[in-house]
Formats: sequence, C-alpha cells, structure tokens
Amino acid sequence: MAGIGVVGFIVWGHHMLTSGMDPFWRAAFMITTMAVAIPTGAKVFNWLATIWGGSMVMRTHTLWSLGFLVTFTLGGISGMFFPVAGLDVHFHDSYFVVAHFHYVFIGGTVFALFSGVYYWYPKATGRKLNETLGLWHFLIGFASYNATFWPMHALGIMGMPRRTHSYTTESGFAEYNMAVSTFSFIFGLSQLLLVWNIIRSNRHGEPAGKDPWGGWSLEWMTTSPPPTPSFHDIPTQGDMNELYGHHGTSEKKANPLKKLATPLAKGVEE
Repeated sequence: MAGIGVVGFIVWGHHMLTSGMDPFWRAAFMITTMAVAIPTGAKVFNWLATIWGGSMVMRTHTLWSLGFLVTFTLGGISGMFFPVAGLDVHFHDSYFVVAHFHYVFIGGTVFALFSGVYYWYPKATGRKLNETLGLWHFLIGFASYNATFWPMHALGIMGMPRRTHSYTTESGFAEYNMAVSTFSFIFGLSQLLLVWNIIRSNRHGEPAGKDPWGGWSLEWMTTSPPPTPSFHDIPTQGDMNELYGHHGTSEKKANPLKKLATPLAKGVEE
C-alpha cells in the first residue's frame, strides 16, 4: 500500500500524454504509470493469499468482498491501456475512461463498503441482516453493475466521447447507451433492497450474539452492540494462526481444500 501511495504521486502526468509534452517526460510518465501496477498487483495477490490462508464463511459480506476483488482487478487491467501513449490518444476523454474509473471506484470502493455494512451491522445493532435479501441485493446489483459499465469499454473503443448529451443512431452509440442507461437504473434501484434490509432487520432481524461470524478480532469479543467502554479490562489479542495458520497442525491445515470454504462451526451463530 505504501508503494501504491509513493508511485501514485508521480503518475499524474499520464493525463497529459495528449498535450504535446516533451517525449522525455512522456516516456517517464508512461513508465511510472505502468510501474504502479507492480505494488497494486502485489496487493491483489495479498488479498488472494489472505482468502486462501483464512476460512471463508459464504455469506453476503463474502460475496461483496469477492465482487470487489474481481471488479477492482478488471479496473486495474483496463487502466494499463492509458500509459501507452498511442492508445491514450484514442482513449483519452472517451467512454473507455468512464468504464475504467467506475470499475475501480464502484467495484473497488462501494462493493467493499457493502461488504463492511453486512459484516459489521450485527455488531452495531445486535441483529443480523437478512441473508436472502442480501443475496438478491448482490445478484441484482453485481449483474446490473457489470451490464452498465462493461459495454462502456466497447463504446470507448468505438470512439464515443464523454460529456455529450445525445448520440445519433447512425453513430452506433445510441443502442449501447440505451442498454447502459437501463441497467444503471436497475443498479440504482437494487440499493433499495439494502435500505429495506437495514430498516426491517433493525426490528425483526435474527439476534446476532456477540460473534455471529466466528471472528478472531477484538470487536467480536464483546456484546453486540458493544457497551461503553467496550471492555472493563484491556484484553490481550492472541494469534490464532498459531493453531490454525501456516504454522498450525490442525486438520484444516492438513487438508488445503478446507481452506476454500469452511462453514460456521456448530453453535457459533448462537
């Protein structure tokens, strides 16, 4: 993450590759913009290794986290077209940029936010969100999101510019834009499922208990919602990896397939 931050300070010049800058600086900003993919790629593998070394509980928050990982990675891949000056001349200020930005911003930020809402809502309120509503929220939202922004890559390749209020039928853009607009409304309306889930679950949701997900971190060691102060005595955080991690000797370590999806232990939800 520090590497992304440092390189991020010197990639801004790729926005000016079409400005006629000196070839030396054009090459420099091309290299630095491509270089940001190295720590970003390391971060993606960091997330994958965390999933592999952890214990996935297949609930709604997990689905949104996996959706984040997929869409953020796709957004990063599409971003690697822009440092190439010849391609940037074509893609600059086109809908390809819009597609890339929203794959990173919505897929990489909003999806992670949704995951956090489903994960920590029980801790904040003492009740779990409805998993059926959550599943429909994910399926409709994730599908309509991709149906909205994936075609924008094709529109950008076709040369459709940004910030234009209308498009002629002859240009070939109108049909794509109708589909994009339709699915964008579906994506927006799908968020009403989350709103209704939050309102309904606050009164009628299943009691969460203090640790509904079998979590290891300290917030799950106290009641839901937590009291103030959360702990009478400051607790000591242990390392469960000593038992269940790469240095452990448990059955889970011996069988790598169990790392992929481990159900909640009996009684954990109570």
